Amino acid sequence: MERIIPLVFGAIYDYEYADVEPWVVSLKQSGYTGKVALIVYRGSKDLIDRLQAQGIHVICFMKTDKGCDCAFDLDRKGIMSIRFLHMWHFLVSDSFLNDVTHVIATDVKDVIFQRNPVEILEDDKIVIGYEGFTYDVEPWSKNNMKQAYGDEIFEMMKDKDIICAGVIAGGKNAISSLFNQIFILTEGSKYPDRVPGGGGPDQSALNIALVSPQWEKHVFPTERILHVGTSLAGISHGSGAIGESIYDPRGVPQQAFNYYKERLNLSSVPAMQKDQIIDVNGKINYTIIHQYDRISSWKSIIQSKYKE
Repeated sequence: MERIIPLVFGAIYDYEYADVEPWVVSLKQSGYTGKVALIVYRGSKDLIDRLQAQGIHVICFMKTDKGCDCAFDLDRKGIMSIRFLHMWHFLVSDSFLNDVTHVIATDVKDVIFQRNPVEILEDDKIVIGYEGFTYDVEPWSKNNMKQAYGDEIFEMMKDKDIICAGVIAGGKNAISSLFNQIFILTEGSKYPDRVPGGGGPDQSALNIALVSPQWEKHVFPTERILHVGTSLAGISHGSGAIGESIYDPRGVPQQAFNYYKERLNLSSVPAMQKDQIIDVNGKINYTIIHQYDRISSWKSIIQSKYKE
């Protein structure tokens, strides 16, 4: 790969610095030296000052004496879908981002970097992490797709591996175009803001986009992006719709657990070793960890580790 200028990019709303501290500190400790930017829809002056002190480019819609604010009714809409419109907009219009060649876009509150995230980039391909299940198996994604886009689209998608929207990376031009398309698709959803059953339509829109001929050949899946919620570790701790459906405080029923274990399409099995999340099979060096907070003991360890 030729010399690149990477950007780690996210969007937040009503967070305090403690909410983003593991993201900020782990990224710094990973050895990453590229650009970092956060869209702050609403946040205190203390948050903004501390982010900027860490060298993070803060994007505000409205700057006030109290910090950042916006005119959007995000208490009603949420930022799940609209963030893709705004990330696209600033990628093509913000002068600070003009020379960026590659983008690593992540959720913020539940993401950490165990290694330099530049390692996951593959030329200009769209780098993603699978959740490990197909749409006909995982109940949350199944409901989200059906509610947002209807039974006909679900039938088209039911045997596809679910791509998580929590971490998406790739060449800047490709990412900009994809994010614009995701937002357009969410606007065509029955529920463009919040889908009954949780979340927005953004992840379903991402998956619909990436199975199209325009994108499918450019997708590069990697298990170095770990989504804890649908991992065996997450499920066994009652995480996500699967974990919640089979979890019992006395222990996860083995028959139900085995049903999902047999249908999991991932080779790695995460576990916490001291203060590092590792693959017990020794096959994968996890680079980006998403949804670490789905396991309370992991959350405590990580939040203690990644503090200034």
